[in-house]
Amino acid sequence: MAVVAAAVVLGCWFAPAAAAGGIPFDRNVASHGIALEGSPYRWEAISPRGAGVTVVERIDRRGGKVSRWWSLRGSWHLTAPAYDGGGAGLAGDESVLVLTHLDFRRSPLRLRPRTHLAILDTEPHIRQGPDPARRVTLAGDYSVYGVSPDGSTLFLSRWLSPGFPSFALRAYDLRQRRLLPASAIRGNGELHSGSPLARLQDVSGHRVYTLYLDRGKRMYLLALDTFGRTLSRIALPRLRGWGVTGPVAMRTDAAGHQLTITMRSINPRDHKVRRLARIDLRRVIASPEPPPAAVGVEAGVVGHSTAGRPIELRHIGNFGLPGKLLVFGCVHGDECGASALEPLENGCPDPDVNAFVVPNLDPDGSAAKSRLNGRGVDLNRNFPAGWRPIGGPGSLEYAGPHPFSEPETRLAARLVRRLGPRVTIWFHQDWGEHAYVRAWGQSTPAARRFAHFAGIDFRLLRWPAGTAPNWQNHRFPGTASFVVETPRGRLSASLRMRLTVALARLGEEVGEDPDVPRKG
Repeated sequence: MAVVAAAVVLGCWFAPAAAAGGIPFDRNVASHGIALEGSPYRWEAISPRGAGVTVVERIDRRGGKVSRWWSLRGSWHLTAPAYDGGGAGLAGDESVLVLTHLDFRRSPLRLRPRTHLAILDTEPHIRQGPDPARRVTLAGDYSVYGVSPDGSTLFLSRWLSPGFPSFALRAYDLRQRRLLPASAIRGNGELHSGSPLARLQDVSGHRVYTLYLDRGKRMYLLALDTFGRTLSRIALPRLRGWGVTGPVAMRTDAAGHQLTITMRSINPRDHKVRRLARIDLRRVIASPEPPPAAVGVEAGVVGHSTAGRPIELRHIGNFGLPGKLLVFGCVHGDECGASALEPLENGCPDPDVNAFVVPNLDPDGSAAKSRLNGRGVDLNRNFPAGWRPIGGPGSLEYAGPHPFSEPETRLAARLVRRLGPRVTIWFHQDWGEHAYVRAWGQSTPAARRFAHFAGIDFRLLRWPAGTAPNWQNHRFPGTASFVVETPRGRLSASLRMRLTVALARLGEEVGEDPDVPRKG
């Protein structure tokens, strides 16, 4: 469940009323950081005044340790699009972070303002050098509104009035490096005004919701579809600004269908929460494609393929164990011999395992008896780690137009971020006669252990460009992600039994000790 709360500080609650009277929202305020729902990281930008340098930190939310950092020339900050102070500008797959130039001399009364952006590629293999960020300068007064989950499109608010806040949304293509016309966002034909009370981004980053209070003390909601580039304005006639006396919060249910707006009392002795509105998003928002499912740990259908076929998640074992094992039984549609494998003990779910299984990530390929998904893309070349253009639509290793272009790979990434597995196993099928385990880097110790349990060979091989294990091993230090290759066709009874036992044994070790991937 995604949650975002408006400002807790009492002083912030005089800001909406003041803005409605003509004082604009300070869109240059730096955010206190970004933490996506389900991500193990929090992102912060530190720029001491006058230092001429900005340090971007990726902080582990569990222990508070800075796991990675970048140094950028100049003063930059994360934009806070609403009074809650939460940051915007981080792609859902966390591959791109957008910062804005922090100009202390800037004034909303400037006749010809210019906006400076720094586009930081956070994957270590994508961009190296003393300053890893690309610079973009736009003529006009812009602030960051959101980024598509795959990091391909940046959404900006263009502020058009120095008095009462008035703005229009624009899209910027980060790959072609150009500002798109206003018509690139459907439903974007009118100007918007008002003070932003709170902002909510769903788990996948597919939708961004912002609650506004206009000059007439009326509230409305802007819903931006970052994939379909569609904007919906939802009037809330029953909500009037006169009744807002405390922090406002928005949340969605696990499926992303219902949005609830609540208000908490500002009295420190009173912890009451009052519901202001509940909105059925399915009735008020038209989407050009089915939105990706908000992924939780609940078993069942968690998403859909390109053609709309359901993709299932199963849970086996004990939810209470600290370490999780994630298994993808089929990634290519014609390599699904392991789709029925589960970590079982004597044919029953092992109570000492906390495992999640996706039997088939490519149901469209299975239906067509093809390695590729419904749009002719090789899913295991569509992840951002080392991604590069490969082939064309329909070729056996077509990597897609850009990383995470396919709903199946975006779903897999959301599952990994949401579940936080310590070990992930991806099953494939090879033309050889014998099964083997392949791994590289930090995944090697756990992969060797699985090969030992299953009684099959281990091969130390570098990951091809754009593969899922390569992305996981770069993105999540201290975890393991590796591939098990089995022979083509149906698994023999002997191999099926050995793989089942190996899944159970490795799952038991991970369930008891989450640090197993580090030890091997």
